[in-house]
Amino acid sequence: MSALTFRTLFGAMRARKDNAMHLESISSDPYSVLHPQALTPLRKQPQLASLASNLANRRWAEEALVESEARYRIVAQTAVDAIVTIDEDGEILFVNNSAEKIFGYSTADMLGRSLKLLVPGYSSTEDPDLYQTREMAGRHNGGQAIPLEVSFGRFTQGSRTLATGILRDISPRKRAEEARRSVEEELRHANETMRALIEATPLAIVAFDFSENVSKWNSAAEAMFGWSEAEMMGRSLPPAPGKHADRLRLIEAVRHGQSLTMETARQRKDGATIDISISAGPLAGPDGSPAGVVAVITDITERKRLEDQLRQAQKMEAVGQLAGGIAHDFNNLLTVISGYDEMLLDSLAADSRPRAYALEILRSAEKASALTKQLLAFSRRQVARPALLDINLVIANLSNMLRRLIGEDIEMVILPGKHVGTVRADPGQIEQIIINLAVNARDAMPNGGRITIETGVADLGEDRDQMHFDVRPGRYVSIAVTDTGYGMNQKTKSRIFEPFFTTKGQGEGTGLGLSTIYGIVKQNHGDIWVYSEPGKGSTFKVYLPAVDELPETSQCVENTLLPRGKETILVVEDETDLGVMIQEMLERLGYTVLMAPCGQEAIRIASVHSGPVHLLLTDVVMPKASGRELAGKLLHLRRQTRVLYMSGYPSETVVQHGVLQAGVDFLEKPFTAETLARKVREVLDA
Repeated sequence: MSALTFRTLFGAMRARKDNAMHLESISSDPYSVLHPQALTPLRKQPQLASLASNLANRRWAEEALVESEARYRIVAQTAVDAIVTIDEDGEILFVNNSAEKIFGYSTADMLGRSLKLLVPGYSSTEDPDLYQTREMAGRHNGGQAIPLEVSFGRFTQGSRTLATGILRDISPRKRAEEARRSVEEELRHANETMRALIEATPLAIVAFDFSENVSKWNSAAEAMFGWSEAEMMGRSLPPAPGKHADRLRLIEAVRHGQSLTMETARQRKDGATIDISISAGPLAGPDGSPAGVVAVITDITERKRLEDQLRQAQKMEAVGQLAGGIAHDFNNLLTVISGYDEMLLDSLAADSRPRAYALEILRSAEKASALTKQLLAFSRRQVARPALLDINLVIANLSNMLRRLIGEDIEMVILPGKHVGTVRADPGQIEQIIINLAVNARDAMPNGGRITIETGVADLGEDRDQMHFDVRPGRYVSIAVTDTGYGMNQKTKSRIFEPFFTTKGQGEGTGLGLSTIYGIVKQNHGDIWVYSEPGKGSTFKVYLPAVDELPETSQCVENTLLPRGKETILVVEDETDLGVMIQEMLERLGYTVLMAPCGQEAIRIASVHSGPVHLLLTDVVMPKASGRELAGKLLHLRRQTRVLYMSGYPSETVVQHGVLQAGVDFLEKPFTAETLARKVREVLDA
């Protein structure tokens, strides 16, 4: 081998050695090949340069992988959700720290275990799709269930297919959803309850906007006004005749956020007007400002009627108190008139004109006395004093008064039946029935007409139920009063006997007339029947039981022989004129009379009088001391003295108010000379 060849081979071997040493340094530090000095030896050898570049890329890739894995672990370990990596069989290969917090297991307890440990419903045969999210039930180490939102994604590592999943604990969200559902359910229940209450309440609940267009109309409003909810929704409120100012005041108050309670009137679907009470407040709109009105409405028509009845009753009570207050004085005057008139009759010739005048005065005084008794019977509920009456005679005696009551524009026809029989009733009450029916008939004919009063006999048999009678079968005397007035419909006719019910205008009627008649008829075991149609007038028929006795006849005063006596009578009367008249009456009958204007003077006279005092005739109501108190004091002085009380109040009223005890001797004013004579004699002879 020549020297050149050797030198060439040796040079090549040496260069190979140097290159090997250089590659070794590059492999230990790939980045060194990037240095210009490091690349200088390789520029002349391309194969070595390519090898160095590959080694550098590999080193960079390995370092990038390490760095990426580090970042992944940081993200995974700091994530709030549980992150789990599993293999094809569902075995856990990796879990993060949050998995420990959510499931209560340590990492060592979870690695190598099936995912079913954490998610019992997981199946390894399923192939979870990338980004597929579903809700599954997890299980805590303590056994309690955990609602999870699970998302798995697949990836391949070598020959293996792995999956990494995010297991999110959605317990807070579930609790929030449950709370929301609970609130919604409560709201739904509350709304249903409110709707049920609104529909069940007897109060009308109405909502409407400021143009009065209805948006709520409950069943009570339907019943109150007559319109259904379907008819009212979106339409205007019922009309309020004459109450426009009330409507404006309510709407303006609510528009400014105020609540208001007021009484007004509204019209029903049938045209009737009812009184109502409205409690209204703002109905909030979407922005919270008032957008309409919600109102609770009460029908106060009945309450108003009762209030009117109460006021009318109070008026009638005042009238009754006035009548009772003046009855005593009025009866005293009537007693004086009647007494002097009777004494005047004794001095007048039988056929003289003055005697006829005196008899007319006496009859007028008797009528005035009957009128006073009727007033007292109404205001003080005087106990009836039945008598045997001829109904035809009662009506005949009333005819002149009735003609004056009904007026000249109404014709009155009286048709007395034949052999109608006798009834047992209080004369004043029967007169009250006839007068009230006649006055009602007159009021039903404002433009004139005809009233027919007819009497007859009715035999009410077992078929009486066909005419709704509630009386015993038998023979009855009937009184029918018929008018040609405007009549009544069925609704009005069904209420005419109710106390205080009246079809007359304000201040024109008390509503007590027919109810009083009904009470009198029932008190006498009778019945009343009504027939009426609008525009065809009305007929009232009163049925009173007939009795098989003859009616009582009044005795002529001038032919009556009055009982006399010689006893001493102490008369105590604070009305001087009445006292003088009583004294003269008694002295004309033969008695000795001692007069006293008051109880104190009566005690003084009784103390100084030397003879006996056989009878004390005293007024019940007197100033300072009552007649009962006087009698108690006098009986201590004179135990044998008998006592006779007198008063302008009926005996029942005096006893009812505790002034006298029941069963005492009592003389009711006004009284006639005959009544006085007989009562005095009755007490003295007892």
